[in-house]
Amino acid sequence: MATTRKEREETRKAAAKVREQDKDKLEKRIRGAGPKIKKWAKGIPSKIKAADERQKAGREDLAKRRKAKSNQVKAERIAKEESEKSKKVAKTDKPKKSTTKPKKTTTANKTTKTSAKSSVAAKKKAREQKVASKTKAREGSTRKFATGQWRSSGSSTVAKKKPAKKASTKKVAATAPKPSKGDGFGAAFKKARKSYLGGKGPKNFEWRGKQYHTRWKDESPSQQLAKRKGSAEDYQRQVARKYGGKV
Repeated sequence: MATTRKEREETRKAAAKVREQDKDKLEKRIRGAGPKIKKWAKGIPSKIKAADERQKAGREDLAKRRKAKSNQVKAERIAKEESEKSKKVAKTDKPKKSTTKPKKTTTANKTTKTSAKSSVAAKKKAREQKVASKTKAREGSTRKFATGQWRSSGSSTVAKKKPAKKASTKKVAATAPKPSKGDGFGAAFKKARKSYLGGKGPKNFEWRGKQYHTRWKDESPSQQLAKRKGSAEDYQRQVARKYGGKV
């Protein structure tokens, strides 16, 4: 890339020479070509000029539209700033509220203090009277108890007897008797399982009108059958019968 002035001049001259050579070549081709190509080649400069004029008009129109848009935005911004300023001025023009409180009169304070003192004294007097009445009543009751007068006195709370309660006539629903430990489901299950594993009883048993099996919770029928007395041979026969073999 050319950096000095001399190098830039040389590159510019070389480019101009190449353009001249290309122009000469094109003119030679047009001279040697037919009349149609000559006519088409003659109309190229006018077409290029018209295209340049259209581009120029488009650029001018775009510049005008951009300028109008910027002027509109500027006017809107100015109007907004003016409206904000007018609002601030209207706020500052409002009268301020007075922050000073009116002074209290001394006579009102004096009357409230005297009334409070009188109410406190009245409450204290009433409390003392109540305590005195309670102590007097307590002393009278202790004197009656010591002399034995509380037995004949009708006003005493100790001499009064509460009336006997009447027997209730409500009917109590009869509850069914609870089954004994030997009659429950667990006992029936143990008995049926024991008889089945001993080779005597069936694998299911009946309890309260329903049928139940004699297996544990995580025990399969094949595991239970393997535990049954004398059931190894029966189990082998069942397997042989299922798969068509012989024992």
